[in-house]
Parts: sequence; structure tokens; C-alpha cells
Amino acid sequence: MTEADWQRCTNPKPMLAFVRRIASDAELRLFACGCCRRLTSSLVSDSLKRIAVAERFANGLATRCELAAVRKASLREASYMSWKTSDREFRGDIYAARAIAAAADLPWPRWMSFIRHYSEVASLAAAEAASSGWGFGDDRAAEFAAQADLLRSIVNPYISTMQHPTISHDGG
Repeated sequence: MTEADWQRCTNPKPMLAFVRRIASDAELRLFACGCCRRLTSSLVSDSLKRIAVAERFANGLATRCELAAVRKASLREASYMSWKTSDREFRGDIYAARAIAAAADLPWPRWMSFIRHYSEVASLAAAEAASSGWGFGDDRAAEFAAQADLLRSIVNPYISTMQHPTISHDGG
């Protein structure tokens, strides 16, 4: 993917495939959390707390046990809602819970590229929630375009470490 392709891309899937081996786990997790946060107008407070734990983990402020508990609770919630009803009004809730569970997945080794990465799963689940008529309308393309902008704001593969303002070069 060229820099021009990166700048004009409106789908996060090829962008994630491109940066998956160079972006840090924290960057990819923050992207996944950002996808979930895009749903905040429709999320319950427990969901917001779960997203916050995943964000804290990305920043080194939460433990793997806390992250695993968030994932387990979100998967349980999605499973319960799936069992409870097949009604369209709950479809967005189910996908939102799956997106949060994906954002709370434990870090994966980089060599596991054959498995769909949690950042992609969160992106897809958030887009499904958004396109379910769950407070967003049915525009999946617009959601993907917003996610692509979000990813560009977190990861830029075309800035070298010498130009990156958050990377220290003095050893400290």
C-alpha cells in the first residue's frame, strides 16, 4: 500500500492488513477501542467501563486478568442476547458486545497472521452494530470510512521513528 493509497483508503480492513506487523499491540487495541467508542451513544455504562479497561490495558494500566474478565463478561452478554431474542432491536447490542470482547482479547503473537486479528473483529462488529439501524442508520460504508480516519489518527506507517514525536531517541 502506497502512502497515497493509505491516505485515501475508506476501508480499515486493507489498512489493518498493511500495518498489522508494524503497529504495536497498544495502537491496534486503541483502534479496536475507538471502534467501540464510536457506539457510545447506544452503549450501557457497563460497556463503557469495559472499553475503559481495554484502553487502560493498552496504556499498561490494567492487568491481563482484568482484560480477560472484560472479554468473558462481553462474550457472556453477547451470548445471552443472542439466545434471548433474534429481534432486530437487539442485533446492535449483540455486535457491540462482540466488538468490546474483541477489543479485550489478549495480545497475540505477531506470527499468528492467519487468524483474524482482534482489531479487525472489533472493526467489523462495530460496523455491523452501526449498520443495524442502532442509532446510526444503515450506512456501513460511512462507518468504515470513519474507522479508516480513526486508524490513520492512531497509526501512520509513513512516519519514521526519527520523525515520530512520541518516540524518545535519547534512551530515556
